[in-house]
Amino acid sequence: MTKEEHMELLKAAVLGYEPAFDFIVKLVSVCRVWDNAWDGDRPCTKEDVNNAFTTLLFDLEQNAFYRVNRDVLNAQIFISWNAWSDANIWCDSDNKYKRCAAFYIKNYCDEIVHLCSFMVGGKDHARSFSLKLREAHLEQEDEGLL
Repeated sequence: MTKEEHMELLKAAVLGYEPAFDFIVKLVSVCRVWDNAWDGDRPCTKEDVNNAFTTLLFDLEQNAFYRVNRDVLNAQIFISWNAWSDANIWCDSDNKYKRCAAFYIKNYCDEIVHLCSFMVGGKDHARSFSLKLREAHLEQEDEGLL
């Protein structure tokens, strides 16, 4: 799946609602920079860091979807951050089950897309995209894009 195809899938998951799509793209971008800076598995430039901070300090607060749904979205962001933090501890564990769990919970931030899909289109709509989104993520992981 190309980056353009993935963006189209994300947009369709939120029924083309631009503020929700913009929120997802910006949040995922910040999360990737944060993860890359933390684990060093991909380059993280000064420009990447500047863009992430600019997004956090200015852009998200201007996003209509975020402003209206701030409490729910921030709760999910906390849960995702907490899982990511635990994964960063478990990923180097001698326990194979902790290492396996770390692989999955590290990507918990992707659940925000499912939440946004539900918030914009309801349960049936979110379910109709759930496996498509997960399979797209797995494909990106397999291609080394994440």
